[in-house]
Amino acid sequence: MCYRHAMHCRRRASKRIFLAAIAVTAAAACGPQTNEQDNVVTPAEDNVLAAAPPPLPPEPAVLTREDILLAALRAASATAIGRNDSEAQKRIDGSRFEFAMRFGCATEAAAPDARIEAKMAADPAGTPAVQPKEAPSRQWQSSMGWRYDAERKRLEVTAAPDIDLADPIAAQLAGQTYEAVNGFWIPKPWLLDAACPATSGSLVTKPADGPWVGIAQFHGPEESRVQRRESRSYQKIESLPPDKAQELRAGFDLVLSGRLRSLASGKVVSCIGNGPNAAPTCIISAEIQKVELRRVDTDSLVAEWSYG
Repeated sequence: MCYRHAMHCRRRASKRIFLAAIAVTAAAACGPQTNEQDNVVTPAEDNVLAAAPPPLPPEPAVLTREDILLAALRAASATAIGRNDSEAQKRIDGSRFEFAMRFGCATEAAAPDARIEAKMAADPAGTPAVQPKEAPSRQWQSSMGWRYDAERKRLEVTAAPDIDLADPIAAQLAGQTYEAVNGFWIPKPWLLDAACPATSGSLVTKPADGPWVGIAQFHGPEESRVQRRESRSYQKIESLPPDKAQELRAGFDLVLSGRLRSLASGKVVSCIGNGPNAAPTCIISAEIQKVELRRVDTDSLVAEWSYG
């Protein structure tokens, strides 16, 4: 009897343990589950919480002298072979630019300290009048230069615009649409850098041809007259002791900056052919917003004119 009673007790205890295990398992299955991703922020939530404004478009690159001269060469080539490149030129229309022209180098044939003659003269009535200029020719000389007077300790730097409506090329491109043109023929446009030419070279020299690339602003009748220089030079006169004038023959830079702007034709660079055996003559149209005269040896600003 004792044995049977013990066996019965052990069976009841085992049954209780079994039922308890089932209950624990069921509770675990039905209870709250731990999700490994509960604390992970989804990409969608991240975008909502830390949404950043879209990046601003980059500023257009500032075109350099090299960029602009290569564009002029492509336009000249298109003109020479009779191809309309208006569509190709749209990519530079409105681009910012900075264009430097070196002048007054000691290596240049013309004396760099020759005084620039005024372009204005008086007619019999005493009214200033622009003297008509000849078409670009082999005898063309840059209208930029400098003069230093050691006795008076005075430096004079002058850059006179030499493209206006008296120039037949500019007049042809302006037509009836524009009433004024102001700009410069570019000295040595085959130099992609603003630099003085080297002194070495062949002793057999070929006379330089007339200018074939210029940069100018064309003014319509509705535009402000503030930027119209007419024939007025960009000039700076200042006192300079002789010990500060030793390296002036390194030259000066005339630096034009602003935005390229197409003419009514749709072209930024407009060229006129000169026959099958000569380069076309081209003028780059620009809105000139700033003009600087800079001294090369000290990389210092001599004078500046801003137009907004």
